[in-house]
Amino acid sequence: MRKFVLMAIVMCLMAAVSFAGPLGAPAAVTGTNQLGVGFDYVTGEMDLDASFAGRNIPLEDVEMDMYLAKLVYGVNNNWDVYAVVGVADAGVDDFNGDDTVYGIGTKFNLGQAGNIKFGGLAQFLTGSVDDTIGKTDIDVDFYELTLAVGPNCDIAKNVNVYGGAMFTLFNADIDADGMSADAEQSSILGGFIGVNLELTENLSTYVEYQASSDSSFIGTGVALKF
Repeated sequence: MRKFVLMAIVMCLMAAVSFAGPLGAPAAVTGTNQLGVGFDYVTGEMDLDASFAGRNIPLEDVEMDMYLAKLVYGVNNNWDVYAVVGVADAGVDDFNGDDTVYGIGTKFNLGQAGNIKFGGLAQFLTGSVDDTIGKTDIDVDFYELTLAVGPNCDIAKNVNVYGGAMFTLFNADIDADGMSADAEQSSILGGFIGVNLELTENLSTYVEYQASSDSSFIGTGVALKF
């Protein structure tokens, strides 16, 4: 029983860039009618709670590596929208695998005081995985919603730090030959902090750390505006 749940949830994690992946500064930075692209890498681990046949089965130290690509459009100076596609590799116990996740998101400015800009973001990720393990056909459908707010502060020329609080809902429905299971993250509140360095007028790079009571991730990436 536990072996089935482990395999099914790992399949879910293959597709899910869980705990949001790198968020970047919670503010619109692309500019009116400008396009941008981003490439990110994140690694870390998390705990999940699984529910199967009325039993709760905790899964600890699920390790993940994620590779993400993002296309951004600046609607105006205070509002960005973007699309995400990513590949995640996840493992727990003796099982591991990888698959693809898709999503959309938005960033917006809430106000500014001196060199501190306040903003927020919303991101929705979803995916579906169909596979066969042994003679068992497994179907996984998942979604993740992330909301975050916080400041973005210029501390030196071309250098700023950002951070804030985040709220994440992650849920997966798993079906295996008529049997079903659910997986979710027990902690929905967390925080993040990062440093962004502008290498040129249109090219930047960053490092970011995220944490909650049951997860810890560190990521890095680059962003290019056209």
